Amino acid sequence: MDKTMKTILVTGGNGQLGSELLAISKNSPHTFIFTDYLELDITKEKTITTFFENHTIDYVINCAAYTAVDKAEEDSLNATLLNTQGIQFLAHACSSFSIPLIHISTDYVFDGKSHIPYVETSLVNPQSVYGTTKLQGEQYAL
Repeated sequence: MDKTMKTILVTGGNGQLGSELLAISKNSPHTFIFTDYLELDITKEKTITTFFENHTIDYVINCAAYTAVDKAEEDSLNATLLNTQGIQFLAHACSSFSIPLIHISTDYVFDGKSHIPYVETSLVNPQSVYGTTKLQGEQYAL
């Protein structure tokens, strides 16, 4: 196999962002593996480990997320499970297997009060359960 070709795992492959990556991946020389929770449930650490043991993966792009922003206020347990604990498990597995992790977050980690565009170094101040769980996931990804 050509060593310049990479295998890229995309979690949350059936979601909005994952679907966009699927569309642009068709023009890529790389091999993509698109999964959703049925193929790879990131809230189960052993499932991730087993998946990584059975596949050669060069990069992971995490698009999996609990994205029902308003519903997260009443369903904080599931939002935390997917947006925080799932990222903790995924980041740990990526580290253990020496696989770089690209984690997609959200502007909800900010408070929305800035009049200039946010950048990676902007101060965070989430105002919702959704934003808080996504920020905690970012911290695990780091």
